[in-house]
Amino acid sequence: MDFEARRNHPSLRNKRKSVCAERLEDVSDMKLEVIKKSEEEAARIRKILEKNMLFNSLDDHQMKTIVDAMFVVEKVDSEVIIQQGEDGDNFYVIDSGHVDVYVDDETGRNLVQTYDGEGAFGELAIMYNSPRAATCIAKGNVRLWALDRLSYKVILMQTSIARRNAYRAFLEKVPSFLHLTEFELL
Repeated sequence: MDFEARRNHPSLRNKRKSVCAERLEDVSDMKLEVIKKSEEEAARIRKILEKNMLFNSLDDHQMKTIVDAMFVVEKVDSEVIIQQGEDGDNFYVIDSGHVDVYVDDETGRNLVQTYDGEGAFGELAIMYNSPRAATCIAKGNVRLWALDRLSYKVILMQTSIARRNAYRAFLEKVPSFLHLTEFELL
């Protein structure tokens, strides 16, 4: 469910949702599995990710690593992809098919959005350890690409650490900065 649909749905306005980040140990040595994809599949995934606020600021290396880590999930008609209130573990990109998004509230189950062959949902699951904000149900056969929370965090941490180390190495060579401590450099 995207941000706009959640923000504008009456049952979710003015309600505070709690989220908390997980602690992640040293990730520098972790190796992620690369899931084979055709060039067309990778391009479709990338196109959808670039429209998503969580991924649109990633550099090319981060984006490629995210796409490489995504794995296929297939669902049949009426099968629940995610269930409101349950713990989330994956973020999903729709490769093909249609997905209905429902929010349960005091008035019952309400259809708030339908994804028609393209879209992404489940961002909060990979950012935080929080319950699902909606239920997503396959409408016909659906093929999805999924990214788990641990892979997402490992990718961002590894690439951030590498970038920081590169910046530090460069700054340590600048004569004007030689007297600075590591803390002051970064």
